[in-house]
Amino acid sequence: MPTQSRFQAVNHPQHLPETAAPESAAPIERMLRIDDVCSQAGLCRSTIYSMVKTGAFPAPVRLHGATVAWLQTEVQAWIAARPRVLAGAAPRRRRAAAGMEA
Repeated sequence: MPTQSRFQAVNHPQHLPETAAPESAAPIERMLRIDDVCSQAGLCRSTIYSMVKTGAFPAPVRLHGATVAWLQTEVQAWIAARPRVLAGAAPRRRRAAAGMEA
């Protein structure tokens, strides 16, 4: 009888369960790379890493070597926790630069 690797045996159709996974099984978590995090959070790369360093933004998970990614649920929770800007609210004015009059 030919030997099969464990990977092939586990993934062979005859070895797959015919019923759905139990409801208690955790859903698969999506991982976001830095470009996706920047886009969703509306922040630049350096700001995100600076905020991670101070604990103000979720830390990434190391995938392999220097490759990191963020859990989508953590990024979405951070975004949801941010204060909302009211429609029609006037933006804050910046202070005039030194020596310049407003």
